[in-house]
Amino acid sequence: MLSLGEREVEMHSLEDLIVYYNHCKKDDLYREVIAKILANLNKLENATIYEWADICYVSTTTISRLSRKLGYDSFIEFKTELMKSVERYSMVNQYVPTGERKNYGGGEEATFIGLLRRILDEFEAAVDYTKIDAYADLLERYKKIRIYSHGICFMEHHLQENLIMGGHDVDLISVAVAQYEDIKNLDEDTLVLFTCPLVHDGNMVGRVLKDIHAKGCKLFLITDSNYLFYLKYADYVYSFDGYLNMVDDLWFSLFYSVLSMAYRRKYVDEKNLTDSTI
Repeated sequence: MLSLGEREVEMHSLEDLIVYYNHCKKDDLYREVIAKILANLNKLENATIYEWADICYVSTTTISRLSRKLGYDSFIEFKTELMKSVERYSMVNQYVPTGERKNYGGGEEATFIGLLRRILDEFEAAVDYTKIDAYADLLERYKKIRIYSHGICFMEHHLQENLIMGGHDVDLISVAVAQYEDIKNLDEDTLVLFTCPLVHDGNMVGRVLKDIHAKGCKLFLITDSNYLFYLKYADYVYSFDGYLNMVDDLWFSLFYSVLSMAYRRKYVDEKNLTDSTI
């Protein structure tokens, strides 16, 4: 496993921008602005906010508002981080840690498949089904649930479906900006499942977690680091010693899968079986 000092990737501004773009409605002004930014990345490094506005055919106010929507305090901060992401693109969000490649012949693709096999074995050795059942019981106690994902949410959708069938009010939100805007709808009776890979420990993520804590909601933090700074805000924690890389997504998917199956078995299938015999 990589130590914190050895991690090679981070949630970066370019990814933030693309994720937000993908989740905007087609007629959203900010989607159009982001499209112009992405098409002109090579022109923006030395450009002023006025030149950005000209390139995007909007006002400087719109550029400033977009910066704040993405979790930055100012246009300058957004521009600096975005340009840093572009400059370092060859280094960030690699599929596998460079240090692992020597163990699988040096190729990225072979290393990726090899690590996936290893993660399956490690998850099988580490999984505690008694705890998984306890987590399913925890979910049942809260009728209002939010699942805040980091973008990889195929298995989270299955959990959402099972929770809805169990009678819960559940929203699944995978964009940090939308998560932040949703906090106003939460209360002390809400349980928030927050998937937080260490590589996604960015501006907006920190703001969302702090505000969830301040709102008084119950926070169930699911992360690939036992040393994440935001653990102190959590009421419940599921953490594992991950590779701090994109391959950790498999472990998150495995966790959500067994949790979803446990919840369905206890609170959907058994209930339906009982109802059918009445």
